[in-house]
Amino acid sequence: SANMDVKTSTSMMSSSDNPSATAGFVDPFDALIQLDEMARKKKQAAVTTEIAPEFTGIAFQADTFKFIIARTEIAEIITKPNIVEIPGVKAWLLGLVNHHGNILLVTDLWDFLYGRKEPVSDTAKVIIVEQESDHYGLLIDHCYGIKRLKKTQLKPSDHTLGLRGDIEVFIDGYFEDGDDRWLLLNVKKIIATPAFRRVSKEENQRS
Repeated sequence: SANMDVKTSTSMMSSSDNPSATAGFVDPFDALIQLDEMARKKKQAAVTTEIAPEFTGIAFQADTFKFIIARTEIAEIITKPNIVEIPGVKAWLLGLVNHHGNILLVTDLWDFLYGRKEPVSDTAKVIIVEQESDHYGLLIDHCYGIKRLKKTQLKPSDHTLGLRGDIEVFIDGYFEDGDDRWLLLNVKKIIATPAFRRVSKEENQRS
């Protein structure tokens, strides 16, 4: 009878007085383990869905083409300054500007590449490019400012871009962004080409 009472008492305590045996109760230690497990799973999910690396550039439009220049190639971007014309040079060399005490040559980039067929837009900017310790100013039309794209959107150049062959050599690929194609323009290649230094009106051939 005494043994029966002990068993009954123990049984009653196990079902009512011991909280860990109550249906639906989670031990605090178990709860911490569960939270830690959830945190680790969330972290793993974040790693697997990590955002693709971004490409940042300065976007602009010339004629029907949309271009983007890597931000790393540009030292500075400024509004179109007062430009002092130089006589006897090609039309695409706009002239000289005094920028922070330095004299820069400013080139109309689209006029150099294709020949300008329309006036310079109100949204034109001048980008400052450094090449081998020299600085150059390049006028770009219809500047949209900074644009960010995913590097995974970059595709190699092909012959469907609609550019002339002598211009395609300056294109390092293009980004597909919805219905838009942003052509990645390598301005340092442009500056390095011999034609960029042939500024006299008498030097008509590009090579």
